[in-house]
Formats: sequence, C-alpha cells, structure tokens
Amino acid sequence: MVRPVFVNGASRLALTLDDVLTDDSGYGNNGTLPGGGSDPTYQSGKINNCLQFDGLDDYITVADAVSLDFSTELTFLCWVYLTGWGDSSFARIIDKEITYLWFLDSVSTRMSLVLYSGAALNQVYSNSGIITLNEW
Repeated sequence: MVRPVFVNGASRLALTLDDVLTDDSGYGNNGTLPGGGSDPTYQSGKINNCLQFDGLDDYITVADAVSLDFSTELTFLCWVYLTGWGDSSFARIIDKEITYLWFLDSVSTRMSLVLYSGAALNQVYSNSGIITLNEW
C-alpha cells in the first residue's frame, strides 16, 4: 500500500497496490497504470505488495482532483527501495504538475520537495547522504 498523502490534516490518497490501485482514503483518487507494456511490476514489498518501477517509463497516474490540493499542510509518506539511479540525477516519487514535486537527488543523495506558489518556487532539502541504494 502506498501510505497516505495527508492534505490539511486529512488523508487524501492511500493507494492499495492491488490490481486496481484503489484509493482507501474515501476520496476516490484511484490510480491507473499507463498500459502498453511499460507498467511497473508487482513485487513483495516492505509492507504487503509494492510496485517495481524500471526508472525509464513506469508510473502510476492519479487524476487531478481538488482533494489533492493543499493550502497550509501537506504530508507524503512512502517506502522506497532504490537499486540504482539509471540515467537520471533525480527520481520522482510524487509529481503534481505546477503544484508540488517530491524527488530523490542522486548527486547529494537526499530528498527534495519543491512547492510552486504562483510564480514563486520554494524548495526544501533533507540532509545529504540519507539515501542508500538497496535498502528500504
């Protein structure tokens, strides 16, 4: 299960990694896979099932919804197991276009959260060196 995305103190997205990527938050923000042979594969994970992404073209889509917008509070939580960085210097975890982006940075081995607010861009980093390959 992808752990909940909390917006303003309420869970807004909690994907169960079953065959239909059901949102257990009650908001109906179900996920879909792109199809066409580029889907991530189901694996045994840290907690129940997980999806293994190839780092090239695998992703889950959740339709844009007002329930995923935020004004004052936002919390993301997920388990990530990196086996390599591939050809990119960062790995997207959550990307809501022109709103927020949470990614892992291979150069500094840290997490970064970018928040867009109109024309302003705010970026917050974790400490460097916190991401280790082949570990949860």
